Amino acid sequence: ANLQVEVSDEELAEWFVHVNDLWSQACIRFEVEAVVQVVPLEQGVEAYLAALESPKKGAVAKALAQVVATDDLLEPGWNVVAIKSFGVGASGVYLPDVDTLYFAKGKPQKPTHPTILAHEFGHSLSLEHFDGEDSDTNMMHSGGKGNVDESDMLFEWQIEAARDQAS
Repeated sequence: ANLQVEVSDEELAEWFVHVNDLWSQACIRFEVEAVVQVVPLEQGVEAYLAALESPKKGAVAKALAQVVATDDLLEPGWNVVAIKSFGVGASGVYLPDVDTLYFAKGKPQKPTHPTILAHEFGHSLSLEHFDGEDSDTNMMHSGGKGNVDESDMLFEWQIEAARDQAS
């Protein structure tokens, strides 16, 4: 079901080096406190598979919230759950109700760029998508345009909003 994936310590470290490089412009740093292997809940996997067939916007994100048992989530703070792929056109999603970011690792020949994880952390810090002028290089653009390798900039107003939320 495209959910279970292995992530090496080296991969995780690389992701967070990149995330922290991008967020350094806002003087925000994310630390990994623990790594936990979780087994997807059977009913969550069924809901996820059904959501992949649904035309409803947000159905996959809602189903993902049912994949991991809340007892497996660490508090306080954010949880990052790596999955193999979403099976839809997304590579990451933030679920505010459970403070959890889902990040699709992607395929070995085409891994998901860690800028997507940095973007999802932006949502966790209350930042919305920005598709205005100069959005191609903005970390919070909604995707589908621009080069993710170059999507590293935040505007001052985004930095201030993220820092306010982080403090």
